[in-house]
Amino acid sequence: MERDGRRCVVCGTAAGESYPGDPTNKARLTIGHRVPQERLRSRGAADDIDNWRTECARCNEPVRDAIPDPIQYDEVLAQVKRMSRDNKRTLLSWLERGERTRSELDRVYDLARILGQTEKEHLVAYLQTSSAPSR
Repeated sequence: MERDGRRCVVCGTAAGESYPGDPTNKARLTIGHRVPQERLRSRGAADDIDNWRTECARCNEPVRDAIPDPIQYDEVLAQVKRMSRDNKRTLLSWLERGERTRSELDRVYDLARILGQTEKEHLVAYLQTSSAPSR
């Protein structure tokens, strides 16, 4: 989970975070598989850490063996070749860093979402008054 930034690699949701469009449902992180274990066993292949990834329960549990084999290098490379030079540079920096660059807003949201409920309510109240349009 640490390797994957403690976020679902499928949808990007973090543990305890509400799902987009479903504020009452909080994400629970699980360990998923790029290739389902049963399919690996049938091929005589090992299930190891390179096959494991962080997935939220919503992305992981319903699919089980229904997921297709993971995307292959040639498929990704074809898409990369169609990207602009600037996007290629950005992608390179993310891959070298091992994570996508997140904005200051993303980082502060990550901090705010783990506050206690009362603290979060105080922060919401502050933001509502401080971000109201000036008259």
